[in-house]
Amino acid sequence: NAFRRDGRAVECTGLENQQGGNSFQGSNPCLSATYLIINMHEFNPFSINKPKFLDILGFSDFNLDKENKTLELKFNASVELTHSNDTIVQGGFVTAMLDSCMAQLVLALTNGQVNPLTLDINVQFLRPCTVGEILVRAKYIKEGRTIAYTSAELFQNEKIVASATATSKLV
Repeated sequence: NAFRRDGRAVECTGLENQQGGNSFQGSNPCLSATYLIINMHEFNPFSINKPKFLDILGFSDFNLDKENKTLELKFNASVELTHSNDTIVQGGFVTAMLDSCMAQLVLALTNGQVNPLTLDINVQFLRPCTVGEILVRAKYIKEGRTIAYTSAELFQNEKIVASATATSKLV
């Protein structure tokens, strides 16, 4: 009873404007169908060709807010990422989590039409990052024709651990 039309999932219900839905007109096989948008065409940077290094970093989930141009990535840092008797996550891995979140935000906001190449990243380490759950929140600052500016913050236990800004070339 469902089919696709113009990239949208359509369900033939026989009811006009059910719960605020809009009915199709014209050559619709279901004369009084309502359509249901399921965001099938909304770009998900993790659905196809997810970078393998995200698994190494412990990537577990994401939350994209296109309207506010923000992306949250969740990681679970393992002991394999640590030094100092398995207690501190190495700074390069922290930087990779920040950089990944900013890059994936650019990919998501451009529906994968451009590839952001980090030209410059500036990271501030504010406290030690330890094994366990990590939340990285990136936001889009500004975009030019070929350059994007982003920022990100990394949190553990609701405390900021590190922050970063990046300049990326859009190719």
